[in-house]
Amino acid sequence: MRTDYEYIFLGCSCFAMGCAAQKNEDCLILEQNESIGGEFTEALYTTAVQKPEGKALAFYEELIDRGIMSEESAQRGEIHLPAVQVVLNRLALEYHLHILFRTQIIRIEKKEAGYEIEAVCNARILHFTCRKIIDTRSSDFDLIRRHDPQAQCYLPANLHAPHIPHAPWPGAEIRKGFLPGEAFLQMQFPAPSPWNRGLLMKAFEDRPGDYLPLTLLLIPQNHGISCQKIRVETAYGLFIPGCSFGNPVQAWEAGLNEKEAFC
Repeated sequence: MRTDYEYIFLGCSCFAMGCAAQKNEDCLILEQNESIGGEFTEALYTTAVQKPEGKALAFYEELIDRGIMSEESAQRGEIHLPAVQVVLNRLALEYHLHILFRTQIIRIEKKEAGYEIEAVCNARILHFTCRKIIDTRSSDFDLIRRHDPQAQCYLPANLHAPHIPHAPWPGAEIRKGFLPGEAFLQMQFPAPSPWNRGLLMKAFEDRPGDYLPLTLLLIPQNHGISCQKIRVETAYGLFIPGCSFGNPVQAWEAGLNEKEAFC
């Protein structure tokens, strides 16, 4: 198994994928979970998608061709987000991206010529070396908050809603998806915590009578983060959280056009 790369990306975000697609032989992506693009597909959140003019146009058009969104719904941010992962999986195969899933980072150490990463994957301890690390994860909410005090943490849920009502609880927002009756709920919390799932369940069980037609379908395991664009040098490399790009198309396009990370 190859262990030395020019660039290692932490987190298989849409942005990291776009970056790695530029230099697929030189890049490795380490992902803690089993899915890609989770900053949108698991966070169930996206801003309005504008039609790109450059390299990301094919991705945009494929989302439309597959019935994941329309040009009109994209402008309103109404996308069938879980299905975006299908297209991202295809892109990962098309660009021959090197991605290692279920990988937990244990240690990052600065070396004279770059970095050494120790990680656990499938009950094995692995060691990687690289010249540069680019961290695109959105799991470090404290770090994100330091660079964007207005950043928001929320726990998402997938709903079936015959109609889209106003959010039934303070600090919550309901967004329409692309499919009929599809809706995504974002319930804000001060910081990520596993206890938030129980609080969201209780809030849903206690919802007012006007909201009884809402059906809870899924609460993802991970919290979502919305923030401004962040790019900062840290002790272990460049920190560019993928969630700061707003939507999957914008994040993929930013990755395809990224230059600074490869300097």
